[in-house]
Amino acid sequence: MGKQQIVETASVSKDTELGTVSNTMNHPSSSVALVSPSPTPTAPLPFSRPHGPSVNDFTSENDLRNALERVTVASGSESSSSISDGIDWRLPVSDEEAEPQKVDVEMQRLLTLKSYLVLDAESEEAFDRLTEEACQHFQVPTSLISLVDLGRQFLFSGTTYGESKESSRNMAFCAHTILNKNGILVVNDTHKDARFQKNVFVTQRPHLRFYAGAPRKCMNAIVFKWDSTCL
Repeated sequence: MGKQQIVETASVSKDTELGTVSNTMNHPSSSVALVSPSPTPTAPLPFSRPHGPSVNDFTSENDLRNALERVTVASGSESSSSISDGIDWRLPVSDEEAEPQKVDVEMQRLLTLKSYLVLDAESEEAFDRLTEEACQHFQVPTSLISLVDLGRQFLFSGTTYGESKESSRNMAFCAHTILNKNGILVVNDTHKDARFQKNVFVTQRPHLRFYAGAPRKCMNAIVFKWDSTCL
């Protein structure tokens, strides 16, 4: 198996004001943020979460693989899956800057993320300091560390725009960040970017207009990007 990357991204959002971000955000192994085959019949999935399933909901690697394989790529590079499953690990829109999504790579990324025991964990002071410093350095109101889970993104730390600690993965900017070929995703104007024009975080509160995110990487024989830091 070649080099593979698992996701963590860093992102920054600036509400109605446009902005730019410098390339001083380095991410050797981690970062801070302001984001198949034909399906086979399987038993109902073992979870019920409001924003989508988690890799923590699976005790068997075979069940996890079957769940991933139930999501297929439809025409136009858009994903299709059972709405009741809530597994939206495929990008919902075409992204020319993204690496191809593969079941084997995504499975290993999720298993690595699970091994860190940080999903659904309480925030930690050390990480909260990183997101606070990111806001101060880049002069933005929001900075997050987002863990891109199976069907949701979990906000591990951040100065966020609401009380929720998670959202659906198909709405997550960071889901694009962890796949970005350039290593960092910068969206100077969400209103002009076809990938995000219709995103609920753009059309509704908090009305995101600017985003910058970088993936966090872990080294374990293979390189994986398992979360991201964003503004």
